[in-house]
Amino acid sequence: MAENKNKVMVELYDAPLTQRKDDRIGRVVSNGSAGINDLVADAVERGTDLSPVTLLASYDLLKGTAMQRALRGHRVEFGLGITYIESTGVFIGDAAKWDSSKNRLVAKLLPSKELRTSLKSVEVTVLGMARVPNMISSVEDVVTGEVNTSLTRGGMVHIHGSKIKISGSSPETGLKLTPTNGGDYFPVPTTAIGINDPSRVSFVVPPDLPDGEYLLSIVTQYSGTLNGLKNPRTVKLEYPLLVE
Repeated sequence: MAENKNKVMVELYDAPLTQRKDDRIGRVVSNGSAGINDLVADAVERGTDLSPVTLLASYDLLKGTAMQRALRGHRVEFGLGITYIESTGVFIGDAAKWDSSKNRLVAKLLPSKELRTSLKSVEVTVLGMARVPNMISSVEDVVTGEVNTSLTRGGMVHIHGSKIKISGSSPETGLKLTPTNGGDYFPVPTTAIGINDPSRVSFVVPPDLPDGEYLLSIVTQYSGTLNGLKNPRTVKLEYPLLVE
């Protein structure tokens, strides 16, 4: 039986930072997320002598070993990427000590060579302009330099995307952080929002935001026209952002 070919679909969005009005950027259409239980189910369906319990136990054992290696300074290849840690912050003087108020360790992840090579064989279908033109492409934590990963309390964050400017008279419009484990969202005050452009929104993370994972969303009536949207539209980042 021939192996199923890997395929993705790409939607087009305005590229507001270029000079040509017909320039577009492409974004891969998400097919949802997959956790370890989904991967185990896929492996069992494809055929294996290992039971789901054995696969899960093996994964937990390897993950724990890989994490221990990484936390001891190893560059660890595990799964689809290579993980390593780096230090951030400035050290004053040759005999400087670690200062947790200025320095921190951050985890870095690089795609594996196998994944990078496999991308060349993926079949791509371009669907044309997206039906909903608003899109968040990335969220950058300025303090750590992390993208689509974290938020730092009291730190600056840059949101990049298409038609994400926060505007409109509806009381629903604004920037929101919603806990992934449920509960009410945390609105970002308008006074904490600096840049508010169609392709970039910058804000300061609330300093009292509790620990946890959050989904970032923008609710706006911006459309790029004088009249704007009649009803607010919500655009979300697909990845959870960690606050700790």
